[in-house]
This record gives sequence, structure tokens and C-alpha cells, in this order.
Amino acid sequence: MVTSIPENLDNITGGVESVTVNLLQGFSDLDVEFNVISFRLEVKKPSVVEFSPNIKIFYYPFRYIKSIKLFLFLFASLTIKKQAEAWLPDIIHLQGNGSSLLQLARLKNKNVIITPHADQKGEYKNLTGLKKRMKQKISIFIDHIALRKFNNFIFISEYLRNSLNNNKLLNEVKFQDVIFNPVNSNFFKVKDNELKNRLNIFYVGQISKRKGLIDLIKAIGELKKKGIVYNLNVAGDFSDSLYKEVILSGIKENGLGSQVNFYGWLSQNKIVGLMENNGIFVLPSNQESLPVSIIESMSGGRIVIATEVGGIPEIIRNGETGFLYKKNDIKQLVDILEALYNNPSSYEIVSRNARKYAENNFSSLIVAKKTKDFYSKIVNQYA
Repeated sequence: MVTSIPENLDNITGGVESVTVNLLQGFSDLDVEFNVISFRLEVKKPSVVEFSPNIKIFYYPFRYIKSIKLFLFLFASLTIKKQAEAWLPDIIHLQGNGSSLLQLARLKNKNVIITPHADQKGEYKNLTGLKKRMKQKISIFIDHIALRKFNNFIFISEYLRNSLNNNKLLNEVKFQDVIFNPVNSNFFKVKDNELKNRLNIFYVGQISKRKGLIDLIKAIGELKKKGIVYNLNVAGDFSDSLYKEVILSGIKENGLGSQVNFYGWLSQNKIVGLMENNGIFVLPSNQESLPVSIIESMSGGRIVIATEVGGIPEIIRNGETGFLYKKNDIKQLVDILEALYNNPSSYEIVSRNARKYAENNFSSLIVAKKTKDFYSKIVNQYA
């Protein structure tokens, strides 16, 4: 597997990193042998870490040049080619798209699987700043050129599969499947949601325009005018100083200084702890493929309220396992939160339904078994 995960697994900060580690957790209980290659900026020299008796992670540093994209294309791809020739793996599985694809530049297609995690064009629409938009344009170009080289795909949502096809980024896809992201097993150990938590909302993720946190702050402000006081606990960091000012101004204008807390990036274990005292997770995002934060929250038996964008409607049954609303519709978000406040029985029922659905769809072992079955199809084809 080719991916990017930190040496210290407590320092996971992104969806792809957490998905990879969760998937490896599932594979550690299966009869497979995994070598994982990860290039990291913080790594000073090559090293090998045993994740489990059947899984080893090979860490390599970024070297030679400052450009990450050129490094992946010129040097990382050479390392991966050499290791593939030495190991002769049945499957080579890349987690990611965009720049990540450059690592496979020297490989032939036959037994390579790609799991794209980003809708690059969708994300581009929500970016601000020339530098960020130019970088995203490059990622879109890389997808356009590189994805066509491969024809074995695992998609994390039906939405992402349709998006890549509609944007004509794929040629002939021979083997494909939709397999949802896995969740860390610790989230299933979070104690059942309690009524005392229902006035505490939490948010996990990058704080950016795309994620739409300002809409949630405005909604909490509107509810305060009605005498309904919600607290908001935010785990994540700001993407840029301009959006930080938007958020801080929104908090001040709505008189929420005592109701909003920022924790920065938290490890998965600390997010588990955060859930213990928060009953409702809100993701007011403008664009998503399949958010890990929603999967984690449902697994912890928490109420999820999210915009009906991207792959989110594929995992939330509105009013049954969570709640959906139209993006940027602050009134609809206010109505959902007000209804939950006034209807404790609904709060408890949806919490139980969310956890049950997650247990049947997002456990790391279930996802690993589905992924292994997909591997077998390709191995049998080329045996």
C-alpha cells in the first residue's frame, strides 16, 4: 500500500491518514501480508515500523528538492518501483489522488488499485486565494493525466465515482467497487449518548470556507435569541487567517464568546474523549466526498446533522440515522436543532439508529474484508 501516515499515529490530522490506519487495523486481523510505503516530511532517515505481526510500514524522508510534486515524480516513484520489483506484491494499492498519483509514475497498470479520496474540481470551487487555487489546478491536471492510466478503482462513495466519470477523468474501468471508509474501533466504545449531552455540539475538521463553520455559528446565534443555548466545541485548525477572522467576527457578532471553544487538532483518542460529553455533531460543509468525521460520530452513537452534499446522503437516512439539510440553509439547520431540543425521545432513537448502522457498515474489519475480496478479484484475473 502506498499512502501517507505519520510515524506517531497520535499525530493524524487528515481524513486519508485516519482512513489508512483504520483499514490497517482491520487487515491486522486477516490472513494477508502488508508492506506500507509512506513518504513524510518529518522523517529524517528510512525506517521500518511493525504495525502488527502481518503489517510493516516503511517510512522514507522527502529529500533532494523542495518541491513535493517533483520529489514524488522523480524520486518517490523510483523507490516504489524498486520495492515493487523486490517484493513482487500481488496488489499495489494507492490511497489518494492528485499529487499522490505521481508516486506511481514508473509502474504498470496490471495489479494497481487506486482509491481516490478527493473531488478536486469540487474543492476548487470553494478555495480562496490565488496560490491555493493554482495548486488545486495542478492537482486537477494530474488527475486528468494520471487517473486514465489505471483501471482498478475502489471508490469511497457513489458520488465520487460519478464525479470522476462525469468529469471524464477515467478511461476504461475494469474492476471497481464502492466501499465506505472504515472507522477506528475505539469510536464504538464511546458510551451511549445521553440527554444531558444534547446541548453540546461538536465539530471536527479543518476550519475553512469549504467546511462552512460560519453557518453553524450563525445558527447557534439564532437559537440563542429564542432562549435555546447550545455550546460548540471545535476540534481542528484554521486553513487561513482571513477565514479565521470571519469565524471570530461571527462569534463576537452573535454574542457566543462563552459558548464556543477551540481545541486545535486532536488525536483520534482525544476525539473519542470529546464525544463523551457532546451529543450532536454538525458538519455544515459546502462540498464533501465522504467525511470520516461523520462516520466516527455515527459510530460513537452521536446525532449527526450535515448538509446533503457529495456522498453524505449515501450514509445518512434523514430523520432515522441523522439529519440532512440544504447547504447554506441556516434556517433549516436552526429548525433541526430546535426540534431536537424540544423532542428528547427523537434524540435518543436517532442516536441508537446511527450506532447500529455504523456497526454494520463502517467497522474496520468489515471494510478490510470487503477490500480483501476486491483484491482477490484482481489477483485471480492475473494469476
